[in-house]
Amino acid sequence: MERTVKSTLAGKNNRPKGYYYGKTANVLFSVFRASLLIGLAYIVLYPILFMLSTALRGSQDYYDPTVIWLPIHFSLQSFKMAIELLNYWKTMGYTAVISIGASLIQALVCATVGYGLARYNFKGKKLIITAVILTIIVPAQTIIIPLYEQYRFFDFFGISRLLELIFGSNFTVNLTNTIWVYYLPALLGNGLRSGLFILVFMQTFRGFPQSIEEAAFIDGCGNLRCYFSIIIPNAINAFVTVFLFSFVWHWNDYYYSGMLMSGNSTLSLALRTLSTTASGVFSNQADPVANAVCVQAGCLLVILPLLVVFFFGQKAFVESVERTGMVE
Repeated sequence: MERTVKSTLAGKNNRPKGYYYGKTANVLFSVFRASLLIGLAYIVLYPILFMLSTALRGSQDYYDPTVIWLPIHFSLQSFKMAIELLNYWKTMGYTAVISIGASLIQALVCATVGYGLARYNFKGKKLIITAVILTIIVPAQTIIIPLYEQYRFFDFFGISRLLELIFGSNFTVNLTNTIWVYYLPALLGNGLRSGLFILVFMQTFRGFPQSIEEAAFIDGCGNLRCYFSIIIPNAINAFVTVFLFSFVWHWNDYYYSGMLMSGNSTLSLALRTLSTTASGVFSNQADPVANAVCVQAGCLLVILPLLVVFFFGQKAFVESVERTGMVE
């Protein structure tokens, strides 16, 4: 027993001089890291917690100074009113059609363009890459007027004007307030943030070893079959990243929808007029707090589908962002 105690004490005495200093430093660093993460999480979650706390308040809690975070009288009346004023289910369905369809088209088109720029050398390649970068740099506000004119009087490669000269009638098509104002740019590689997505795919495909494609060509695989059978399955992480980011940006888009769509066709446009609509509902009561509570409930309803998507797909989302190196 004495030998065991002596050996233990001897082992402690033989430890390096910086042992306790390093152990203390590790503990302090762990505390600092935990405090930093908790602080960042609070900053990110604060708006959602504030909206949730406000939207769940009953009318008895509006002017109660003791209610700060947790309501005393829970109520879902503000959510019911926001659903009715937003025409929520119909508007959400239309917004989902726009976001999902445009995101799928955009991911496939941007991947094709990025693969061509990464693997093939041709004249004008640098010019095309420069144009792709310019689509990221040039703000949307500078081109919105010609863009609106293009969709308002859409002409199919000048065919409509030719028919107008022949028959004397106007054959231009009005595409505003339709899903084509999102689908067409995505199909032509010029949708929301398409330039960024093209660069992401281009860098992803540059990291693929060419030996895989060379082996496929030796086995008689053509360019298209190699792309769809080998390249795309190995770029799932990039596809997941691009699709999710594109979906979020289309879902939250306010500028393009405000210029090219009319009425309350999308959730972002409906949310814009929710405060005015709610003010009309509460005009007889003259209660601005009730109006604010209804708006907070509407904001929660708009971001709720995004939270659900992230909750179920967070693992794939985090892994895909980590492997592609893309951050927002």
